[in-house]
Amino acid sequence: AIALIEEPLSQPLQEDAQGDPGAARIVSRSLNTVVVEADAKNPAILVLSDQYFPGWRAYVDGVRSPIFPVYVLLRGVLLAPGKHTVVFAYKPVPFVAAMCISTLCLVVCCLLAVRTLWANGAAEATLPRQARAHRGSGS
Repeated sequence: AIALIEEPLSQPLQEDAQGDPGAARIVSRSLNTVVVEADAKNPAILVLSDQYFPGWRAYVDGVRSPIFPVYVLLRGVLLAPGKHTVVFAYKPVPFVAAMCISTLCLVVCCLLAVRTLWANGAAEATLPRQARAHRGSGS
C-alpha cells in the first residue's frame, strides 16, 4: 500500500514487502483516547482514519512516538515489526497549560484565604475582653 506523507520517515520501509502487512484493531475509543493493537509483519505505518491535529500524541508500547499526517488529513505512526499496543491520546498544550495555571491560582487563593482567616483569628484573640463584648453587641 502507498501512504502520502509530508516528510521522510526516521527509518525506511521495505519497498518490496509482499504478502500480509499485518493487522490492527481498535481495542477502545473515547473522546480523547484511541487504543489500537497492531501486529506488523514488516516496518509499517499505522494509519488511523481520524483527523490529524497537533494536540494528539502517540505511545507505542508505552514509549512516546511521533505522529505525522498521512494524506494530509489522517494520523500515522511508524511501527517496527511485531505486536504493539498503540495509544493515541489528545493532550493539547493550551489546555494542559490552562489546567496548570488554574490549579496554581486555586492553591494561591486557598493559601490567601487561610492566611486571612488566621490573621483575623489572631487579631480577635488579642482584643481585650471588653472590646470583644462591645464588638459583639453591634453598636
